[in-house]
Amino acid sequence: MKYSSVRIALACIVGVGLVGCMAQTTDPMVPRAHVGVAAELTQGRVISSVPVTIEGDDSGIGTMGGAGMGGASGVVAAGGGGTEAIIASAVGAVAGAVVGRTVEERVTRKAGQRVTIRLDDGKIIEVVQAADEGVFLEGDRVNVAIGAGVTRVSMVIGSDTREPAWYERDEPARINSQY
Repeated sequence: MKYSSVRIALACIVGVGLVGCMAQTTDPMVPRAHVGVAAELTQGRVISSVPVTIEGDDSGIGTMGGAGMGGASGVVAAGGGGTEAIIASAVGAVAGAVVGRTVEERVTRKAGQRVTIRLDDGKIIEVVQAADEGVFLEGDRVNVAIGAGVTRVSMVIGSDTREPAWYERDEPARINSQY
């Protein structure tokens, strides 16, 4: 019995390790619901941005995985049979479900920003979005896309203002340069 429990635990560890090694894309991820959806585009300037933490997922995967692992651990801890094993399995499953749910929520949290923007028409809006969609600083010129119940903020690139674009601010001047 102990030998098979060790194999199962090892297989779980290897499986989790392989999932962590899956290739990640560097392109921004766009939800399927946003594809082909028109959005009204307006521009404005960031007047403040505050870092926030976006709550993680509660899909049930952590709960189910934790319950399974907790139940199996309870049986192993009780010695593998009898009434004690049943009780230990039930207690382990409940405790594992609670821990699994908490772990899933914490692992899937994202860094974000609460961005306050003064639109060109004078309105002030606030948008919270993941930081992987861009980090905005006070004074940045931004596009605001509003449509289908979703608002997204992105940097203005190639604006007609005489300011350098966001990706040029840290670069040396390249006027009359061959590069």
